[in-house]
Amino acid sequence: MARVTEAEVREIIKDVSADYSDLTPFIAAATAMVDQRLDDSALGLSVALLKEIERWIAAHLVAVADPRRIEEKMGDGTDKFQAKLGNGLRVTHWGQTAIALDTSGTLKKIADGKGTGMIQTITPDLGD
Repeated sequence: MARVTEAEVREIIKDVSADYSDLTPFIAAATAMVDQRLDDSALGLSVALLKEIERWIAAHLVAVADPRRIEEKMGDGTDKFQAKLGNGLRVTHWGQTAIALDTSGTLKKIADGKGTGMIQTITPDLGD
């Protein structure tokens, strides 16, 4: 069950285009990520902190789907959109904030390519 509402996500990402009037899919994905990666009492994250992380991840997912305009020129019609800042959660300011809020370091490990749950297969050298 989601910890955040659409209104709470919209508080931090106000300029969502009309194409994204329903933020439910973004909130559902953020909830799934927080549930699977962070909702473990051993990590020591409070319910309030999990909610904030979920909110910032949902906003990150919206921003990835609907890039933010960072510059607009009236003259020769130049528009610039948010540039890539990194990979994964580091692509947006909202994702970077989620990483910063996670005091367990789990999201940072994921952003660094560690702790992603990927399985590496090692094939032994059986010789000739």
